[in-house]
Amino acid sequence: MWPFDNCSVVTKLRINCTTLSLSKKNISGCGAVRLAYSADSGMVARMKHFVYILWSERLGRYYCGESGDVEKRLTVHNNCGYKYTTKGIPWVMIRVFEVADRSEARLLERKIKKRGIKRFLEGIE
Repeated sequence: MWPFDNCSVVTKLRINCTTLSLSKKNISGCGAVRLAYSADSGMVARMKHFVYILWSERLGRYYCGESGDVEKRLTVHNNCGYKYTTKGIPWVMIRVFEVADRSEARLLERKIKKRGIKRFLEGIE
């Protein structure tokens, strides 16, 4: 479970090998990091990220992606938000994998796509 259930500010930041200071809490790192700041406790934490697999009955194909908000991303896919997925509307969420951060999500997404989404799903069931 995520430590900050009642965060007042959620932001997406890009950190380039520097130190970020938010309310006297320092976080060092490189790359894109999603952080949540709790005004009540004054703490900063990395947000969870997700890898999702969608299915299109219309195309008979799977789609794999990563996001911090899978419900919002599914809505965008089903409302002509992305050129690649527009032809497969309606998309149905098949699986969601929760990971620690975006870099871990991108690694898992790459692993799934490299193996093949269908073969990956057969291997975990």
